[in-house]
Amino acid sequence: MKEKQQARKVNGSAARPDSTRRTRTTERKPTETNGEEIKHKARRAADNERRKKTMQKIFKVNYRVSENTWSANIALAEDAETVRNYYSAKNPLEILISEGTEYDKEAAERKGMPIVTIEREETEDMEENKTYTTEEAIDAIIAYFEENEDEFNETIEDLDSYCGYLGDDRYYNMEDLDEFYSGQPASEILTRAFYGHDAETWTTDSHGEKTYGEFNPNRDYFYYNGYGNLVSADYKDYSAHLDKWFAEKLIDEASNLYEIPEDVQEIIDNIAD
Repeated sequence: MKEKQQARKVNGSAARPDSTRRTRTTERKPTETNGEEIKHKARRAADNERRKKTMQKIFKVNYRVSENTWSANIALAEDAETVRNYYSAKNPLEILISEGTEYDKEAAERKGMPIVTIEREETEDMEENKTYTTEEAIDAIIAYFEENEDEFNETIEDLDSYCGYLGDDRYYNMEDLDEFYSGQPASEILTRAFYGHDAETWTTDSHGEKTYGEFNPNRDYFYYNGYGNLVSADYKDYSAHLDKWFAEKLIDEASNLYEIPEDVQEIIDNIAD
């Protein structure tokens, strides 16, 4: 028996249990297509990692370069303001910006659309060196105040304090109402309130006509209507005055005002004509 076992060892290795058998696997070399796909995924992963580190987001940008011509880009930037500053330097007629997704970026790459990476420092340098025509400055001022309502309210009230720009449309704090009628008979303020109204409450009839509620002294603000009567309100609304005439007046009187935002003052200072 021992001789047979020794013969087995000489003539061939002893059989191994199934659990230790080695199986031969054949690795498939990536085809050229697979290789390109691997590179694409690696590049995309690197881009995602870089954006996470720099807090960059994806934005879809469409800007009108002429009356009937639009250009579309994908922009990678920290925020929408950085994107707007970058494209504003191209002096487009209109800019539309919205947040995009990774899918939008990949679709743009497949179509060969431009992918623009924008650093905040780059746009700050562009803004420092940018000059404006008067018309460009007017558009830029309006665009800034459309996104910064509180600063617009402060600036237009400053302009009104200097030259009476708002007329009866100026809002005042309700707590100052007594001071306005100091020394006048009580009937004066009562009459102004009786013939006034509350801008925050109304009903609408079948013809779409509004009937406002009574003047409410518990609101935050008041202003005068065209007849000199009191109107109460909780919010300041100067939006009807945000137009080219306001921007032109602001440019003309800038040296006499104190409440102009730094960004708007920079636009005014860089008007070339």
